[in-house]
Amino acid sequence: MTGLRYLNLSYNEIADVAPLSGLYSLARLILNHNDIADVSPLSGLRSLTALDLSYNEIVDVAPLSGLTALTWLDLAGNEMVDVSLSDLPELRWLTLSNNQNDQIESILLSGMTALEFPDLSSLTSLTRS
Repeated sequence: MTGLRYLNLSYNEIADVAPLSGLYSLARLILNHNDIADVSPLSGLRSLTALDLSYNEIVDVAPLSGLTALTWLDLAGNEMVDVSLSDLPELRWLTLSNNQNDQIESILLSGMTALEFPDLSSLTSLTRS
């Protein structure tokens, strides 16, 4: 499976993504509607261009910073209150809607020079820093 480019594991009650950490050829990874809290095992998947982590239990997305090939990232419906992402120069689509009762308190997005389509819908409280 080292040459695997696309993987969809949606709706599988997955909590531990560590077994995916060696899939370096992955370009698209779909993990929506699982039980994932820790995304740090995904931090070495530098070939990812699309990552769907929507509707999990993620609080900290900082480990995703540095996935420089990402163009699409969906983090809707998680448990985040503070969002800090950086070094995603190719990111064009970012979805942060429906997080922690729609109460993301701060968003720090740096190094996202290509960002065209941020979806911050359903956020009722937001402080930009």
